[in-house]
Amino acid sequence: MPCPHCHSPIAPGATACASCGAVVLQVWPGWQAAQQQYDTLLARYGQGELSEAAFQEAHAALATADAQGRYWLPGEDPNTPFLWDGQAWVAQPIALVQGEPVAAPPPAPVYGAPPSPPPGPAQAPQAPQRRHRLRGCCLGTLVVLLLICAAGVFISPLPQRWGLRRSPAEKAFQPEPDRAAAVALAVELEQAGIDTTGLYLYVLPYADGREGGALYAILDGSQGFQFPTSGDPEGVVNYMTVLAACEAVESAGVQQIAVDYRDPSGRRIAVLTAPTDAVLAFSRGEMSREDFMQALEGRIDLAGVMGGRAP
Repeated sequence: MPCPHCHSPIAPGATACASCGAVVLQVWPGWQAAQQQYDTLLARYGQGELSEAAFQEAHAALATADAQGRYWLPGEDPNTPFLWDGQAWVAQPIALVQGEPVAAPPPAPVYGAPPSPPPGPAQAPQAPQRRHRLRGCCLGTLVVLLLICAAGVFISPLPQRWGLRRSPAEKAFQPEPDRAAAVALAVELEQAGIDTTGLYLYVLPYADGREGGALYAILDGSQGFQFPTSGDPEGVVNYMTVLAACEAVESAGVQQIAVDYRDPSGRRIAVLTAPTDAVLAFSRGEMSREDFMQALEGRIDLAGVMGGRAP
């Protein structure tokens, strides 16, 4: 049998755990009754029906002797009741064993427990901190549920789309993002027949008070985003040109466009940014590819591209 405290095996017939010293205690009817009465007392005490003094007096009355003449009191932890050592009640780790108690006591009782009962409530163990067990259980369950819900809300992108939580991109810019401009841009894309699933748009004013701002677009493949042209090797750049050509971008005074592409697993593959004027000039053929690449800044995950994650 494993010890409930240190989980070390306890040999058959042993009187204590060889590793941690927990006393092997065989269950007897008197102990079971005492433990049940203690649970009832603890519930009444937690509900305020018993004072601390009344609880201690009733607790002390539950003292019961085992077949070896040792006196025990149940406690909050069934595996650590109180044992009378001749002078005081001490918390004693035990390992409960089912079966009939041993009829013959050992020649030397553990702790030298006296044959006479211990004194009354004057030396009873201190009452536990008052609380309602059922209420504590419910509160604990409620806390766990709230933590799970909070984690779900934190991870989910929906609060950002509903305006309940600011994204990291929004937190990086002040003042508040222009949500109306972002909505207008999304509507314009949808009217043009472009699927906006997995697309998150943020029109962000400059923090230094300059006119205009930046467009930050997240293309999240893990949320269902797909490029208009499947297999386009320059899908991110081409999507920048689509955004730059929108009237909502011009109306909002967007001067810089940043595109953050994430593959279906959520891995960030590329973050590219360029001035809106440069993107438009490149899309109209007014700027060479070499010059546009000079104006383009960002980071690309080469391992993701080589692994076929890029569009």
